Amino acid sequence: MFVRLSRLAWRDEDGSAVIEGALVIPVLMTLVFGVYDFSWYFYNQQLITTGVRDAARYISRSVSTSDATCGQNQGVWPTAKHLAMTWPSVSDTNWPVAAGSNVRVGGWTNPATITITCSANPPYAVQVNASFSGSTLGFFALLGLSAPAISASHQELIIGPG
Repeated sequence: MFVRLSRLAWRDEDGSAVIEGALVIPVLMTLVFGVYDFSWYFYNQQLITTGVRDAARYISRSVSTSDATCGQNQGVWPTAKHLAMTWPSVSDTNWPVAAGSNVRVGGWTNPATITITCSANPPYAVQVNASFSGSTLGFFALLGLSAPAISASHQELIIGPG
């Protein structure tokens, strides 16, 4: 009797899709959330890289080619840091200094994470570096990992206004 029931149960395919789904769905969801979290990381990295590039270009175009401080004494650097961390909104008329600008990356609001250096010898060049360790969408924390740090750097020759 037991042998006959076990043969019937072995041949019966009712519920096999549920068991297969229970085995496949956790693996599939892990892959989907992992891809989504990594894409979020790379998106934020691109935004920070763009901000650093914008800041370096702003300094490069705002100061004279003979300025050995690359605008540090003229107050250009705080404006460049503000530009790196924010998107100017459409209503801003005094871009890039407007107070109501949107933050490029959520949580990236500390200007101390951006360093600006100027070369010592002509032709002068400005280098803007940024580092940010922000939040992720939660997948890294689910695995017990910390969010990876994002760092970006860009260098521009001082070409002056014009």
